Amino acid sequence: MKIWWWCLWLFHVIRGWASPRLATAFAPANWSNWALVFVGGAAAIAALKTLTAIKRQVDLMENSERARMNLVVSRLGNFSFEFNAKNIGRTSARVSYARGFSTFLDPGKVLPDLPRYLSDEDIGHEPIEWVGPAADLSLVRQTEEGKCEPMLIADLSSEARRSNIRNAGCQLWVYGRIVYTDGISPNQRETRFCYGFRVDVHGETLYFSGGPPQYFMET
Repeated sequence: MKIWWWCLWLFHVIRGWASPRLATAFAPANWSNWALVFVGGAAAIAALKTLTAIKRQVDLMENSERARMNLVVSRLGNFSFEFNAKNIGRTSARVSYARGFSTFLDPGKVLPDLPRYLSDEDIGHEPIEWVGPAADLSLVRQTEEGKCEPMLIADLSSEARRSNIRNAGCQLWVYGRIVYTDGISPNQRETRFCYGFRVDVHGETLYFSGGPPQYFMET
């Protein structure tokens, strides 16, 4: 009961303190000031909406005009595949890293959660290569010893390897990363890819997109 009494007393005290001040603030003499406040608030909201619309237009223009490095997979001979990149964007790409890896896994083995290239010390130190719109870029393959070979290939030319994939449950994976910038945005962009390979009952080699989530990205 005492708590309610104290709450009621506090309400009356606050109302007695605030009433004359509110009456003064909203007196007719101050209506012009409040009008300025409302006009200023409306102008601020309109300006914020305008800036948001401008940013949306800039983002749309950037996405339509930017460079975009895309992976191209082509058959090499009867069984193997070659991996290259192509700039399908509308401006040149400044490529600072473009490598792939090929790994053959025994039955029961899987790719690690994090790809090798995330710890690669050569990122940012390779020769810069400009790739114009609609131009191709040859990807290199990095070996287990750290050496680079001129072509990134899923080599399935060996009948024994194809048999191991089809019958023994072995796996062949090809994965990689392309890091680049363009003149549209200072942001670093990258394309990550990962493909596995299988051999069907007729002996035909096929590829599919797979692997852990960290192996995929397009920014």
